[in-house]
Amino acid sequence: MNKALTLFGSALFLAAASSVFATDTLNVKGVITPASCIANLSSNGVVDHGKVSAKDLNQTAITLLPDATLQLAVNCEAPTPFALKVVDNRATSATNPGLNFGLGLINDVEKIGGFSITLRNPFADGAATTSLQSLDDGHTWENASGLALPPLRLAAFGDQSSGAWAPIEIQDLNVDLRVRTGIAPAQNLTLTDDVAIDGNATLEVHYR
Repeated sequence: MNKALTLFGSALFLAAASSVFATDTLNVKGVITPASCIANLSSNGVVDHGKVSAKDLNQTAITLLPDATLQLAVNCEAPTPFALKVVDNRATSATNPGLNFGLGLINDVEKIGGFSITLRNPFADGAATTSLQSLDDGHTWENASGLALPPLRLAAFGDQSSGAWAPIEIQDLNVDLRVRTGIAPAQNLTLTDDVAIDGNATLEVHYR
């Protein structure tokens, strides 16, 4: 993560003939950043399920649409410890808040469904590595292989070389994002007109 560096200059004193002193403080501020990283998703980050017929939806249970896989590449200027976080831009429509990502609303109240993201087949600088997740904002890490990544949870990639699971420095990361989409039971949805599946999330790269 970016860390701000603040240097407080010593007070400057100017003596006048009347022996009255004026003081002021010099603040020198800035941000020192690690090597920058760029993230890229295949297919411009779009999963398009096309047209889904309302008559094919399960009336009483979730209808799973075909899984999709996108490739995520994170490329840094130099080996860098970083973590990923996915922010749900449709959080108010999530069917399982904090667990999956929302797909939008019908009539501002009916939740269309949700989607999940799983990080699979991660490679760090050409070598297979392990997906990690943190439940305490990066203080400790655990093996998350095969587990879905909930909104706002930190994910990273690493090993146990330090004695505990921890992120490693990576210059070039390649990992698959499996996206699994589910539509809510049709009996709870108003489907008299076309309904747009409107999932939207932002993937963030956080420097340690």
